[in-house]
Amino acid sequence: MYCQALDREVLGPVLRSGDYERISQFFRVRHDEPETKLTNFDGKNNQ
Repeated sequence: MYCQALDREVLGPVLRSGDYERISQFFRVRHDEPETKLTNFDGKNNQ
């Protein structure tokens, strides 16, 4: 629920505006799938 609200109310408008295209990148990660492994900023997998 929170992800949908964030996408709809914050990320969607930011991406549509194009204001941040040259200074940032956005990625969507589906963490609800069991095979998804996330890597943190130190290069380690979070499990």
